[in-house]
Amino acid sequence: MVTLGANFINIFLALLLSYLTDRRSLRVEKEIAEKEHLRTELAFLRSQVNPHFLFNTINDIYALTQQQAKEAPAALLKLSGLLRYMLRESEEQFVPLDDEIAYLENVIELQRVWQKHNCYFDFRTEGSFSGYVIAPLILINFVENAFKHGAFNDPDNPILILISLENNELEFKVTNQVKPLKKDKRVGIGLSLIYPNRHELRISKQADSYSIDLKIKLI
Repeated sequence: MVTLGANFINIFLALLLSYLTDRRSLRVEKEIAEKEHLRTELAFLRSQVNPHFLFNTINDIYALTQQQAKEAPAALLKLSGLLRYMLRESEEQFVPLDDEIAYLENVIELQRVWQKHNCYFDFRTEGSFSGYVIAPLILINFVENAFKHGAFNDPDNPILILISLENNELEFKVTNQVKPLKKDKRVGIGLSLIYPNRHELRISKQADSYSIDLKIKLI
């Protein structure tokens, strides 16, 4: 009876160990799958940056250099910083919020070059962003969609881009006039995966305007 009881205990412990090992393996596999999914989402975000914007900007900067225009060196430096960010720094899962905002500013300035300065933006920041991080290229999609679908050549109705931070909550707003006969399509790519239960996205579309209001709780 003692031997039978000991065998039963050994079998029970073996089954328990196998169960716990399987659960741990499943948990590890799930974590690996989630990380791989996140990497895929971030890679997809990077691929969304409009290549036509980059090619047109390169062509415009080349034209400026041919004309020996005084804007050429500054535009070239901004393009260099933009490409460096896209190819190197955005490989990280999270980047300094200051760097992400600087990247957006470079994109806007290069858009001005592409449009021969016939475009108008009201870019504002409020709060201190030092010490905070954000998933890279989360915000650029909204800005590029405003470029693509918005009317930005009216000085009385510029594209409004507002970034503010208060109590660890980032708020990002983009408002633009809608081009006639243009369908406006926006999506918040990757937000649910990267910031589950920590973000809120509101979209408002009127007859002649479109706006998004994104809030992300940073930690």
